[in-house]
Amino acid sequence: MIYFCGNRRSLSDIPEVSPQYILEYFKDHKEVALDTETKGRCPHSKKILALQLGDDDNQFVIDVRAVNILLFKELIEKKKCLAHNAKFDYKFLLHAGIVMEDIYDTMLAEIVIFNGFNRGYSLADLHWNHLGVNLEKDTRGEFYKLNDEPFTDRQIRYAALDVANLMRLKKKQEAYIRKFDLKYAVGLENKAVTSFADIEYNGMLLNPD
Repeated sequence: MIYFCGNRRSLSDIPEVSPQYILEYFKDHKEVALDTETKGRCPHSKKILALQLGDDDNQFVIDVRAVNILLFKELIEKKKCLAHNAKFDYKFLLHAGIVMEDIYDTMLAEIVIFNGFNRGYSLADLHWNHLGVNLEKDTRGEFYKLNDEPFTDRQIRYAALDVANLMRLKKKQEAYIRKFDLKYAVGLENKAVTSFADIEYNGMLLNPD
């Protein structure tokens, strides 16, 4: 189920919850699926608009224009975070003061499993290849245009879907990882995410977009 956390919106059938509800929900989770929606690609000049946290059953879209993202700092830093192309999200979270310590990147895992074979490594590609699900990505372009406008229900549902199946995708990938004995290689790539993100993050200080 999809939940929203932020300023109250009228005429919406998506339930609203508090930050405390979300923190309590994930209290006993070992893993949390994570994603962000941003105003652009450079964390130094563009802002995070939404933080999405979820598992197989429930997804929470948090409007961080209205809710302090640092309320979720401890949660993100202490859990294993599942993300797709985690380096992108990490740079924005790092700028906000959040350090991701334990990451599983579904994109990197997919590249390792299939040895770089060009089968497509976008989140939509993984949904189709592993789950037979056609993931709609057209709505993504709407976030760049947002300023203070409230999210529409369509945008909230879109954002939630980006974390809805990450745990299922990880399970599919783990079957390949065990079969081909790739645990060490995948682990090494995931550990490198923060290092490369740090390098890019600092490099962007010289070349912001």
